[in-house]
Amino acid sequence: MENKRLFYFIVVSLILITCLSVSVLAADATGNVSETDKVANGYKCLENTVANKTTISLEEAIFTTLALGNNNKKAIDTIAGEKSATEDCWPKAKCALRETALVALAYDKAGKDNSKILTWISSKNATPTELNWYLQIDTDEQAAAECTVSYDTTAAKINVLEDMTLDSSNLGNCLEIDNLYRLRIKDNCVTKNFDISCDKGFTTSLLYQKKSDANGVVFVTSTTQSGASGGTTSHSISAKCIKVDNSCNYEGNLWAALALNKNGKAERLVPFLIALADDNTKYFPSTFLYILTAGDASYNNIAQSQTKDGYWEVTASPYKRYYDSALAMLALGSGKVETDSAKAYFLSVQGANGCWNNNNIRSTAFVLYAGWPRSVAASGATPSQDCASAGNFCEITADCTAANGTLIVDKTCTNWRESCCSVDVQLPSCPAAGGNICDYGEICDGNEVPSQEGGKCCIGTCSIPIPPIQETCSDVEGTCRTSCDDNEEADYAQNCTSTTEICCVAKKGGISWIWIILLVILVALVAVGIIYRDKLRLWYYKFKGRAKAVTVARPAAPAGARGPIVSGGMIQRVPPISPAAARRPLGRPLSARDKEMEETLKKLKEISE
Repeated sequence: MENKRLFYFIVVSLILITCLSVSVLAADATGNVSETDKVANGYKCLENTVANKTTISLEEAIFTTLALGNNNKKAIDTIAGEKSATEDCWPKAKCALRETALVALAYDKAGKDNSKILTWISSKNATPTELNWYLQIDTDEQAAAECTVSYDTTAAKINVLEDMTLDSSNLGNCLEIDNLYRLRIKDNCVTKNFDISCDKGFTTSLLYQKKSDANGVVFVTSTTQSGASGGTTSHSISAKCIKVDNSCNYEGNLWAALALNKNGKAERLVPFLIALADDNTKYFPSTFLYILTAGDASYNNIAQSQTKDGYWEVTASPYKRYYDSALAMLALGSGKVETDSAKAYFLSVQGANGCWNNNNIRSTAFVLYAGWPRSVAASGATPSQDCASAGNFCEITADCTAANGTLIVDKTCTNWRESCCSVDVQLPSCPAAGGNICDYGEICDGNEVPSQEGGKCCIGTCSIPIPPIQETCSDVEGTCRTSCDDNEEADYAQNCTSTTEICCVAKKGGISWIWIILLVILVALVAVGIIYRDKLRLWYYKFKGRAKAVTVARPAAPAGARGPIVSGGMIQRVPPISPAAARRPLGRPLSARDKEMEETLKKLKEISE
């Protein structure tokens, strides 16, 4: 018996050890999957998901093509099938700017000719009516000067005073003095050219502002010019928006700017996009503007809006986490700490089959394209010649133009925010510029400049921002004040947003009146119970079913006593016993317990009477 038990013990132990080993090996294998393998699984899952669907939408086809290039026939055929029959725009039911611009980008990725699409987009340009435009004149060393602003056949005479305010008696039909310091260009004259000349050295700038925010931010264009005494500067408003169906749709213009950025024609859309950015934050305009301008403000907005987990999700975004995060990774490009953090997050939440967001085609394709783009179009395609292979340089568009480089439109770059440039833009290293690259989560308290390292070089100090104090005083119905009133006391366990204030709450007034009232009611109930205790006891017995009034039957005559009864020498006859009475049980003497019960019932009856 002992040998049999030992045998069973060994077998069970071996089975448990085997199962544990298999589990550990499986977990180790899963945990050690490389980033390259995970990305390959993602692309494979995307291909399988598209293949397993009978049909895919235009948007799914566009983002699949962005990720796979010309490698997916179903996506390419779907896009071709949705083209308008009469114009180079999408979808065929009603041409829309966003979808058309996305197709232009997808065709560029697939190596297909998109020139006609870009021509269609450019043909829809219009002057945005949402902006006010201004001319500003400043003289060297703030010297008073006489200036002339010429347009059409008008030559408006303007005096610039020492405090830089303007004075004029006749500005013609296109100009008016605004805010004393600048000239407003009237809406019906925004297409005209303005020549400025002064008798002192001077500088002129073209400004713009959102009409619906007349007291808000005024933006300066990049067309600031300087002139010597007697010289001339010239300004014309080149800012445009793409108008489809009589509307400059903001989101559509964001994507149109990216499509046109490849051939250097997006700059004229930038003023419209910048001015209306605050009204359209749900579309994450900072990502687009950073691609277009590489501005510090856009970069800071992207970096600061990243969650601690590494992803982005803009407030009120119509597309949510995966889409917003892909936009941010596209804008920042590789080599940024923010991008690396986002990529680590998406690898950690990748589905077991390789896809993201429950096998969502758009999410999976966009995350792959933004985080791990394939550098070439698929085999069989005829892509435009690679920029680097042609001896040119992939540079940020704004950096290329600033370095007097030429954009080469028929050469491609992997990074979306870069264009093929004729010159190699040599940026200084961050240490050489006297700065350092801030770590993820840190902010720069000085200026940030481009550098060879790819990130923003901080000319100042990097520090972790102090999180704002979470106000909790209102949670206890308190008020934040510098000092509390006489009927208040300070609750130091609660926070106020200002460190100079304390949380003041109403003083507690001793015993609550509610407890006093409850105590009085309890005492009254006890007194009533004592006074009416007997009736309460009877009620209790009746409620429990233990007490009820009954008639006590006396013992009947013995069975068979049917003859006459002699009583006192007289013969008395007993009436005949009815059959029912004959069946009654014979009486028996009452026991002590029965007597006690009878006495109790009598007392209860007396009490009830």
